[in-house]
Amino acid sequence: MASFLRRGLIAGLVAGLAAGVFYMLAGEPVVQQAVGFESAAPGAHAMEVFSRGTQRLGLLAGVGLYGTAMGGVFGFLYALLEARLAAGSAWDRSLRLAASAFASAWLVPFLKYPSNPPGVGDPSTGPERTRLYLAMVALSIGASAGAWLLARHLAGRGVPRAPRQLLVGAGYLLVVFAAYTLLPEVQQDVTVPAAVLWDARKVSAGGQALLWLLLGVSFGWLSLWAERGLQRPRRVRADG
Repeated sequence: MASFLRRGLIAGLVAGLAAGVFYMLAGEPVVQQAVGFESAAPGAHAMEVFSRGTQRLGLLAGVGLYGTAMGGVFGFLYALLEARLAAGSAWDRSLRLAASAFASAWLVPFLKYPSNPPGVGDPSTGPERTRLYLAMVALSIGASAGAWLLARHLAGRGVPRAPRQLLVGAGYLLVVFAAYTLLPEVQQDVTVPAAVLWDARKVSAGGQALLWLLLGVSFGWLSLWAERGLQRPRRVRADG
């Protein structure tokens, strides 16, 4: 377990720092535009507590820590599920798990409650938006776990692959669409142009996709490297 956690933390740190650099390069211009529109809005009295340079460093450090934390969780889950993941190399299993985690823990909730740049949303509704977003994350992860368990159960019952996948996929989509319908929307005041809002959300999605891709790639590569290290002494003993 400890080796999986170490791999996850290292892979998460690499992925988090890379995503942080991406956000600084691609996201900062968009955020700067949004801040400008927010400041120009009637009645706006924005006060900058930290300079933009300090905020950029904070962004890089924050995303790096977030990636490291997600990497630790990823390594723990991989250690628990390795024997139950589909057949293939450690590289294949790592990429599959990263893709599933990205979809269930971020993409599905994002489609319901997308992130917003400055100038979008009433600050007083922040706690409500946070609660609803976390509820959507929990429902999405629960739906993914339920779909996986159902697929394993049907496979154990001898259900053929095609109808099994159709049944599991339909059940998963039903749960997700039900969550989309039942969870309420939050009224948000928008003071930025639609193009800036769309660009900010594209950058947010791109950074998360990059983070989870690099997490899966880095963890998979470290796992292959660890496996080769374990196999090398065995070969030496066999040759000797």
